[in-house]
Amino acid sequence: MSIKLKVLSCLFLCFSDIENIFDFVKKSEKLQLSTYYIYGHSAGAQFVHRMVIFMPHARIRKAVAAEAGSYTVPDKYMEYPCGLRKQTGNQLPPVELKTAFSTPMTIILGTKDNKPLSGEHDTYSCDAKQGSNRLNRGEYFYTQVKRIANSRKYNLSWTFKKVTAAHIVAHTNPPIEDPMLVSCAALEFFPNFKGINCN
Repeated sequence: MSIKLKVLSCLFLCFSDIENIFDFVKKSEKLQLSTYYIYGHSAGAQFVHRMVIFMPHARIRKAVAAEAGSYTVPDKYMEYPCGLRKQTGNQLPPVELKTAFSTPMTIILGTKDNKPLSGEHDTYSCDAKQGSNRLNRGEYFYTQVKRIANSRKYNLSWTFKKVTAAHIVAHTNPPIEDPMLVSCAALEFFPNFKGINCN
């Protein structure tokens, strides 16, 4: 199965799994909750922002996508998976952008995450067009999202935050900001989290 088909299959299964897990935890722990927080870093950030786009009625209270390596811009003129245009094969689910844009989501980028990505990170043909590194790609994505929201006169509840981690993880290719330190920047969006040491 190709990478593109795997991603497309996940649209119908993986996102629903998150909702099912939420229901399971609510029932097993006897919790009176109606919404949940979701956070993803790197590949997890790819998952989170796509879930917000393709499953806008999920019960997400707040989403945070940190340092994704690739993005799906909600633009019907860009080819999937970097956009919403899909001409052959399994069709994409309908996208309700107005609802998706109303889901609170923050894109977090590391200011030092500006090293060129290696070829193994460029899974899709349009990745390089989004930028040569995670910082550029995140900036490109948010700029495009604002353009689309403004053109349709939709309110946008997505925000953008840059953070600088204290040090770099040098053994990765390319070297990246410490994911844990970048992740700690998300804590301001999750006020109910307790006992996490980010010092």
